[in-house]
Parts: sequence; structure tokens; C-alpha cells
Amino acid sequence: MKKVSIILTDWSVRESYHAIDYLNRQTILRQYYEIIWVEYYDHISAIFKEHADKNNIDKLNNNE
Repeated sequence: MKKVSIILTDWSVRESYHAIDYLNRQTILRQYYEIIWVEYYDHISAIFKEHADKNNIDKLNNNE
């Protein structure tokens, strides 16, 4: 069971996904938190898809 959910929403800083890298370098074990990113645009960048494929993001949701 996850202890903390981190929900991030896309904002005007496009193509800036360094927050995902920072969150995945925390000392807390990954099993205790989840990252959920809400994307409000039709386009999901290749970098973002790579993070999802590597399980750096637990849930990817775009507003389709």
C-alpha cells in the first residue's frame, strides 16, 4: 500500500519534467509513494512516455 500520493499537473512550463527525476531520487523507498501526473493537453512528450515506461510515474492521465 502506498503511503503518499504526489499529484502533479501540467502548467505553462512545458517540457520541464525534472520534478520526476527529483522525486525518484528520494531516500524513501519507491514502494511507499506514487507519482500521478495529470496532463491537460493532447500531446504527451516522448520524454514523459519514457518515464511512464520506466515506471517512474504510476499513473499517466491526459484529458482526452
